[in-house]
Amino acid sequence: MSSKTGRKRRWLFASMLLGIWLVPASGRATPYQLRADALVYSQSPQAATGYVALSGEDKLHPWVETEALIWAGNASTADALVFLVRLHHPKNWADVRIGRQIVSAGAVRPIHIDGVDTRLRFPTKTSIEVFGGLPVQPEFAYGAWDWVAGGRVAQGLGRSTTLGVSYLQRRDDGRLAFEEVGADFV
Repeated sequence: MSSKTGRKRRWLFASMLLGIWLVPASGRATPYQLRADALVYSQSPQAATGYVALSGEDKLHPWVETEALIWAGNASTADALVFLVRLHHPKNWADVRIGRQIVSAGAVRPIHIDGVDTRLRFPTKTSIEVFGGLPVQPEFAYGAWDWVAGGRVAQGLGRSTTLGVSYLQRRDDGRLAFEEVGADFV
């Protein structure tokens, strides 16, 4: 090992020890919880790909959460796979998700939209979900009159069994691209 490499390693080790020593032993709860994770893969500098996952919560307002997943490809472009704000009742009987998201409503295909997904859960174990928005296009290149809408109605039967009916419709340039009706028993 060269003396230059040895000095760098000692300096890095000393910096880490100093950083650990400076962190206070007793912590205080902060109202915000933010988290960031990243994964990068590369066999060469020109072909680096990866993603960054971000999430946030507010302990003063526990009904607000945020989430983002950003993908970075080979070129210098990046695109948001998920970027949303979730507002929910503390007891989880209602929630609204606003932003870029993947909606999976029962037996119809999951759909990637920029829009709104709303869910209500009643004490009778009945739940209603309604969603709508624009189909996701890379770099927000939306087409005119492209939209997605759908929903699901479900009824809980006992502790862990649910019966549901769902519907999904997608329009491209105002014309019907596809529609689905599905039933699920879980």
